[in-house]
Amino acid sequence: MNQTDKPRTTATEAANEYIARRDRKTHPSGRSDNGGRWYPSDTERCQCCADIRGPSRAYPWAYMTHCRTRQHVATLYGVTLADLNKALREIEPPKPRASMAGVYYKAVALLDNGSYASIYNGSVYEIGQTYIDAARQNHNGGYYVYRSRAEARNAAVPSNSALRDSLRAILEVHCEGRHCRYSNKYSFSRMTIIRRLEGTINPFVIAQLR
Repeated sequence: MNQTDKPRTTATEAANEYIARRDRKTHPSGRSDNGGRWYPSDTERCQCCADIRGPSRAYPWAYMTHCRTRQHVATLYGVTLADLNKALREIEPPKPRASMAGVYYKAVALLDNGSYASIYNGSVYEIGQTYIDAARQNHNGGYYVYRSRAEARNAAVPSNSALRDSLRAILEVHCEGRHCRYSNKYSFSRMTIIRRLEGTINPFVIAQLR
C-alpha cells in the first residue's frame, strides 16, 4: 500500500498504537501460513518492511517483531520517528533516576595538629564545609566514599598516596550530585563533612588484617 494513500494521523495516535503493540494489547495485521510463518497484511506492510529478512521456520516472527517497532509504527501512521518519540515522552515521561544522595563514610588522614586531610593528595578537610569536584569515570575526579563505616575503615588506597602511612579517621559525610561507582566505592561531585566518628585507624594494622 502506498504510504500517501493512508489517512493522516497524529504522532500521539501513533505513540498510543506503539504502546498498545509493545504491551501486547493490540497486534499487527497479518496472518500465518501453514508453516507458522507470519506475514503482514497489505494494509500493514510498509516500505520499511522491505529491509526485513523474510520469516523462516527457525524465525517465524521476523515480520511480527519488526511491525511492533517504533520505526514501523511511525511509518505506518505517516509520522516521523522523531515526532513519535516526542509523543511517547509526553505520554510516558521518563522516570527520574533514583538519587544516590545521602550519608556516606570517608577515610581521611589524621594530621599531627588534629586536622583531617585527603589520604591521596593531602588536601585539608574541615567539619561543616562543602567541597566540590566533578566526578568523572576512570577515577578522574570527585570525592571517594563508602556506604558503610566498615568499608571505609578497610579502604585500600593507591600506593602513590601522599599520606598513605598516616593515622586515619573516619568522617561521616553527606554526598550528592553526579557520581561514579566502582564496586563498593563511590565518587561524588559534592561532599559536605558532617562529623568525625570515634576511633583512630593505624594503616599498618589494617594491612596486616587483609
